[in-house]
Amino acid sequence: MFKVAISNQQSAISYQWATKGSNISNATKSTYIIGNITPIDTGKYYCYVSNICGSTSAYTTLSMDATPYISDTIHNLAQCEGIGVSFSAIATGGNLSYQWTKSSTNITGATNSSFSIQNVSLADGNVYSCIVSNICGTKILKPFLLTIDTKPSANIIPIKITKDPGDSVYFSLSPSGTPPFSYKWLLNSKQLSATGNQLTVNNISCNDAGVYSSIISNACGSNTSLIATLNVNTCLTINGTVTYDNAASTPMSNTMLYLENGENQKLDSATTDNTGGYEFFNVQNGTYNIVCGATTMKWGGSNPVDALTVDRYFVKLIKTFGGDNTLRKLAADVDNNTFINPVDALKINQRFVKFIKKFSIPNWLYDSPTVTVSDSSVLQNIKAICAGDVNGSYPK
Repeated sequence: MFKVAISNQQSAISYQWATKGSNISNATKSTYIIGNITPIDTGKYYCYVSNICGSTSAYTTLSMDATPYISDTIHNLAQCEGIGVSFSAIATGGNLSYQWTKSSTNITGATNSSFSIQNVSLADGNVYSCIVSNICGTKILKPFLLTIDTKPSANIIPIKITKDPGDSVYFSLSPSGTPPFSYKWLLNSKQLSATGNQLTVNNISCNDAGVYSSIISNACGSNTSLIATLNVNTCLTINGTVTYDNAASTPMSNTMLYLENGENQKLDSATTDNTGGYEFFNVQNGTYNIVCGATTMKWGGSNPVDALTVDRYFVKLIKTFGGDNTLRKLAADVDNNTFINPVDALKINQRFVKFIKKFSIPNWLYDSPTVTVSDSSVLQNIKAICAGDVNGSYPK
């Protein structure tokens, strides 16, 4: 229905509705009604209004919307956790509005023809749909299921096992995540032949000693799980103590050490006890690196005496730093440019008065050794010192 309203009506009014350049017969009232609109009825409609004083006109446009029609469906799909997904509702009809739903509940802000989720999580797994509507009606996208897959995870607390030569050991994995899974078993970073979720080692020898782990994979990724450290009685060891390079040889407790092969692969790890003692078990003949890592001992000892010592060394008033000269020379080169000069002395003073917080070298330095094992266990002691503490005054 179209209707015109007249203001300041002072005399009789006449009306004539027209469209497509022709008057509409019998359309001579202030209102004009079209029943059962079809596409042929669309276009501009004019109303000419006149009285004895003159005439005027107004027009409006009639357009026609179609009932929404959804031309495609979205099939159930699975996506890996942490990956993004995007959905689109392909629909026809005029002046469409969209509302995406999750488990039949409207999703706030999801009112476009497309809907995306960045970095999906398990909470995003659900049934989704989209309501498409206009003034002519509503259609609902056929609901579809989004499943979230996860990469493997094995909740394992690594254990240490000690066996005698000739014994057997058995490992089994029951990972969480989305199957199917594939497995790679490793001994000290070297891949074994087993490919299932179980590993049995029979007739154990020293060659079987070491760290066992497994790489578990599926379509979403992989995880490496540390399973166990196998010690075999009567096999060789590397042991010793880690002490501070001072007069008291203070034990370095809670210091992490790693045993590496010639390819820098970590074969075993150990933590020093309250005496500074450590031990690597089941060591086969060969050459190894002992790499010292984190320690709970605080850094300290760098003071003006160390700065003065560095300056005296630079001008050749002294020839060595005393004690383990090589390790203390490393501790003196705090700007890490391979030279010991007044800049190092300045930086040591600056750190002492808290102008700078760190040196260019690590807080802790060790004379990490290379060790050769040949048919007998090895005793290897290690010295440590703080960066800048060239006279070894800390800890007391």
